[in-house]
Amino acid sequence: MTGSVPTAENGIYTTIGGRNAREILEEAGEGASAVLAHGACAHWAPVQAARPHPTGVVGADRIIRHLVA
Repeated sequence: MTGSVPTAENGIYTTIGGRNAREILEEAGEGASAVLAHGACAHWAPVQAARPHPTGVVGADRIIRHLVA
């Protein structure tokens, strides 16, 4: 994956085919033994997570908890 994952307002800030980024990431990680998060935004959501933080973005590690070592 690339980019951070918006969580505020049910993830409406990133939708693909009527599904939000969180739903897509959760589905991809469901049976995965690994998920590659490419870049700082996908890992930690640094700039986007700065206050006031209206979109509630997080990195992949906050969504796919079972793969975090």
